[in-house]
Amino acid sequence: PFGGRRRLGFLVSCSGKKYGPDKKPVFKGIENTMKSVFTVLGMEMIESLLFAGVDLKGGITQFPSALERANRAGNIIAELLL
Repeated sequence: PFGGRRRLGFLVSCSGKKYGPDKKPVFKGIENTMKSVFTVLGMEMIESLLFAGVDLKGGITQFPSALERANRAGNIIAELLL
């Protein structure tokens, strides 16, 4: 880690679609890309909040665990900053 600090990365993304044109899960490309970016930056990816099928305002409510997972990720960030 740069400067002796642990550097953590989070990926947060929503998509209106569940699958890309190649029939693979829509987030596969961004997950692989961000893992590479985090590696180059000396970061550890510790959480991915990925929600497919969220196209309309309020659509995230289809995912009961979304708020809990986002809160948990936010708490991790807050603890590291204090």
